[in-house]
Amino acid sequence: MEPKMRSQGGAAGAHHVVHAAAPINFSPPPVAPGGSKARWWGGLAIVAALAGAGVWEVQGGGPGPAASAPVALAARMKAVSEGASVAGIEAGGGKEGKAIVARHVPHKECVASAWTLARTGVVVIDGVFSQRLSAGKLADLCADGASGSTLEWYPR
Repeated sequence: MEPKMRSQGGAAGAHHVVHAAAPINFSPPPVAPGGSKARWWGGLAIVAALAGAGVWEVQGGGPGPAASAPVALAARMKAVSEGASVAGIEAGGGKEGKAIVARHVPHKECVASAWTLARTGVVVIDGVFSQRLSAGKLADLCADGASGSTLEWYPR
């Protein structure tokens, strides 16, 4: 097969010089053994570390009062639904008298507890029910004020 030919342009009627096109090299550049894989694994490790740090931050920064309080509130509300008596949580509240009610719930505790309780029942925050729950929606519904929110849970 003949090499492709190309010409250099010029003025009209000028003499054209024809050159053979240079062959194109499609091989990848030389890489040190393991170089590209090491770079890929390093990038993956950085992404995993950032994702882990994000989850850590969302969960409250590790075990402690901030992380365990929402779980404790949800557990206390579930205990009341099973017949236990817990201070600060009322049974038989709500419009139908079937709700478990916690009043003056701080913002962060409200969001986390509502998210946990929504898996096993219906959650109403400050009298507002949302069919499409998300962390952002719960954050909007839970009050940021000093008095906190009223969290109603209707277990299934």
